[in-house]
Amino acid sequence: MGHVTATQFFKQKTYSIGFGLYLIFPVFYADVTNIWALSKYKRIVVNLAGIFFQSILGVLLFCCYSWLDINTNVKDILHNVFIINGITMLVNLFPFFKFDGYWLYSDLFNLPNLTKKYQMCIQYWLKKIIRPLSSFFLEDEKKYMNPYNVPLILYSLSKIGINIMLAFAIINFLRNYANMLVDLGSISVTDICSVLNLVYKFGILTLLLIYLTKLLRTLYKSIRSKIY
Repeated sequence: MGHVTATQFFKQKTYSIGFGLYLIFPVFYADVTNIWALSKYKRIVVNLAGIFFQSILGVLLFCCYSWLDINTNVKDILHNVFIINGITMLVNLFPFFKFDGYWLYSDLFNLPNLTKKYQMCIQYWLKKIIRPLSSFFLEDEKKYMNPYNVPLILYSLSKIGINIMLAFAIINFLRNYANMLVDLGSISVTDICSVLNLVYKFGILTLLLIYLTKLLRTLYKSIRSKIY
């Protein structure tokens, strides 16, 4: 509701409001496409409006469970909702998925279509490492984004780090889950961990091959377009 309220405050039309899934996250969404007609700082206000409304809710919840003389069970429920609301606010500020923080970062540093620019930035620097071909096809990325843009470079490096951390977190989760499964059969922890390590290595190799294939295809298209 915060995004819709802020959008209408700036006299822009809003469209659908709904509920869905983003990756594995249940999310509410509002179509506020028209804010692209607004200035940078007005878009930032719209981006932060959801967090602002959540902060108001957090203050109300805190006051209720801290100061009101109510049933202990109700207090516990309010306290838990307060914690969940706070965690949700932090997650929404996370810029590496398309939550509020993503659009905030994009508008704050004038990086529209941030995901595409991130991909192009990574491709640019990977190509630059590959010598001597790099000087031949780097112009394609330069047309789309500035590879020396500091916020873009920081975002790209941070997102790579986050992706690696998430991969290790998933592996650790699977290992811990494997320990729970040991009691259900005769298979040993060592065997399960060996299988998980094999799956992990195979997955990493597959991702690298997919990325390398995409990179080579991009290089081929770039070289071919310059030749013909």
